Amino acid sequence: MKRIVTYFSNVFWHLLFFSGPVILIGWICLLAWLIPVFGEMSPENATRRNLTWWFLVRDFQQLPEEKRLPLVECYLKEFGRESGKIPQFEFSDFMQNRIVAVDIARRERVKQELNAAKEPEKLLAIPVPMQERNAMLLAKIWFFDQMRQYELADFNGKKERLSQMVVEIKWWQKFNEDFLFAAGVKPYRVAESLKELEMIFARWEAESSPEDRARIAAFKPRITAALISDGVSEVAGGDVGKTIGSVLSIFSRPKKDDADLNPKAENYQ
Repeated sequence: MKRIVTYFSNVFWHLLFFSGPVILIGWICLLAWLIPVFGEMSPENATRRNLTWWFLVRDFQQLPEEKRLPLVECYLKEFGRESGKIPQFEFSDFMQNRIVAVDIARRERVKQELNAAKEPEKLLAIPVPMQERNAMLLAKIWFFDQMRQYELADFNGKKERLSQMVVEIKWWQKFNEDFLFAAGVKPYRVAESLKELEMIFARWEAESSPEDRARIAAFKPRITAALISDGVSEVAGGDVGKTIGSVLSIFSRPKKDDADLNPKAENYQ
């Protein structure tokens, strides 16, 4: 019995001696791989892998205010229009089923939000999955930055800023459409997309200060009209689109124009 114990003891120590360094190296490699993902979120550490994992597993609400815009710029550079990369999506059956389930829940949530749109407390009480919250926060940071640049621009600069925003929004819309199409999800109709956009604006307004709420309310009709006008132009042709776009802009104009906006600057084409 003593020999057996001694034998297994020797085997154990030999295994520990030879496998210990391998296990240690393995842990070090694992930590080296995980630290960029679970460590500090900063543009200096941003890579495609980190940006993807950060979006999936980190809550962006916890990110310090001063680091939010630089991180948004990293996402735009890596995945946005200026990256010059056309996204290709391929999913396993398991991932397709998950995406379909998430999309169904998302559509149902938008219906709930529509019913609570005029009651901020009820609207914000409707839970949103972390990944969607991350997407909304990134979009909000980008939107507020664009809105600030719009407010500071002159007459021609305002038109150019709106035009650039439309191009960027259409890029992400196509990005989302390709993502859903690859997963076999039923595409969104125009009316559905506009309702979802309206609910996103409603959430931003509900969680913003009164000052920012007023800014959003003043700017929202302009960017919405610009998107509609651009879509009409593509379908109906340039001149017809411009005419309809001008009419839409009149109806979408806030009742009380901002002091920094020229009332005649409502042609978005």
